[in-house]
Amino acid sequence: MVVLTQSPPTDVPQGKSSFTFCADPKEAVAAARAQAKGKDVIVHGASTTQQPLEAGLVDELRLHVAPLLLGDGRRLFERGTRDVQLEMLENVATPETVHVRYRVRP
Repeated sequence: MVVLTQSPPTDVPQGKSSFTFCADPKEAVAAARAQAKGKDVIVHGASTTQQPLEAGLVDELRLHVAPLLLGDGRRLFERGTRDVQLEMLENVATPETVHVRYRVRP
C-alpha cells in the first residue's frame, strides 16, 4: 500500500501489509504502479486525488455519487493550475447512486 503524506513516519508500521510512504505525488504513483504489476491503481480521497490529477498522472476517474450530504470536507474539483479535460465514458444511474466514468484527456 502506498500512502501519500506530507509527513512520512520515520518508523514504518510492521505487519501483514507493507506500507510505502511518499511525500511526492509522482513518486507515490510510480510506487503504486510498481506494486500493482500491471493492474489498476486506485486513489481515494479528494486531496489525494487532486495531487496526481494536477500533475497529469491520472488516466481515468470513476465517481460514485450518492444522495448523502456530509456537510463538510474538501471539494474534489477545486480549481488547480492545470486545465483538466474529461471525456465521459460511462454513466449508470440507479435509485441509490450514480456511477460515472471519465477519461482524463492529456
